[in-house]
Amino acid sequence: MTLTFLLSLMGIACSGQKYSNIDVQRAVDMIDSPDRPLIIDVRTPQEYNGELGNIPGSRLISLQVLQDSIAALSDFKAKDIVMVCRSGNRSRTAGQMMVEAGFEKIYNLEGGMKAWNAYHQIK
Repeated sequence: MTLTFLLSLMGIACSGQKYSNIDVQRAVDMIDSPDRPLIIDVRTPQEYNGELGNIPGSRLISLQVLQDSIAALSDFKAKDIVMVCRSGNRSRTAGQMMVEAGFEKIYNLEGGMKAWNAYHQIK
């Protein structure tokens, strides 16, 4: 296990704070609203630009550099933020990191880009 992952697990036990999991339909509704959330994709640049694509308007901040980028996101502490990755695993870790850093409205896209693409193929 990585140090970041272990620290995020410790944060869950210490604070009791948590992000919320959302499905693709809820994410679409949030994105289409006037108060569009910040979407942070925590995949690698290769994945972000790869076959699964990315959510238009999302900001790429790989999980590996997220901790170093949190201070630059401080203007968004009270804003809705949707975390996304390939399948929802890395974005869970990233979401907890954000909560532990004091961000108030963090949402994890369950199923990540795999679920996003499956949803949009059905539509």
